[in-house]
Amino acid sequence: MVCRCGAVDTESNAAPHSGDLDPKTNLATPEKIAWFARPVLWLYGIVGGALLAALVATVVWLGPLPPKAIVMSTGTQGSDYELFAQKYQAVLKRSGVQLRLLPSSGPVDNLRRLNDPRSGVSVAFAQGGLTSAAQSPELESLGTLFYEPFWLFVRRDDSGRPEDFRGKRFAIGPEGSGTLILAKTFLALNGIEENRVQLLPFAAVQAANALLRGEIDGAAMVSTWDTSVVRRLLASSDVNLVSAPRGDAYVAVSISDQAGVAHGRRQPRDEPTFQ
Repeated sequence: MVCRCGAVDTESNAAPHSGDLDPKTNLATPEKIAWFARPVLWLYGIVGGALLAALVATVVWLGPLPPKAIVMSTGTQGSDYELFAQKYQAVLKRSGVQLRLLPSSGPVDNLRRLNDPRSGVSVAFAQGGLTSAAQSPELESLGTLFYEPFWLFVRRDDSGRPEDFRGKRFAIGPEGSGTLILAKTFLALNGIEENRVQLLPFAAVQAANALLRGEIDGAAMVSTWDTSVVRRLLASSDVNLVSAPRGDAYVAVSISDQAGVAHGRRQPRDEPTFQ
């Protein structure tokens, strides 16, 4: 700020020289004002440059600033993934981050999108064991969120024994879902050829509706127990839940499979899968 009462000699506190004043207005000349303003401009420039350098160093060291909009690949309608994604959306909104939800066929479809840099998807839900560091080197797990049991429901008059599934109509999830992979694994572990069962690509809600109407004989799904579709089927007297008394046998076979043994070739003889 320039004072209109004349320039002050800050070094000697002496009165201004007559040569520094405009003879017509008795005020400091523009040359004198510019001379005093120049150090202030230099100071502003130095401070601004330092702040810019600090910002650049921070971005280089810590990485770019987090985006304000993120795309998440979720799952089918009514699935756990859709419900949890909506909760994340509400939480992030309070922090000023927009979470855009993109429906999918399930975790396999989610992994495909995450591995495709052109999909625009930054985060998604996926089931453990569907991929590896070698298959998805650019992906990073943020942690385990919840357990998802494999459910198999059949009509009330069905025995629920896998050997009786031949010729029946079963919903095993759409292409790209984790349910599809686990359902086919389940059939293989019990010696049921896929061409001996009519497999339908129904999502959980569609499968539950068809099962309750008697249009299909069974429905497989991977979901938490408190999902509305699972509770609806558990509460119905028209369907039964297939139990697996020897559930540990599946774990043993899965561990063997990771060691290079094919599915169903090493089932413990003294512990049958079902009784």
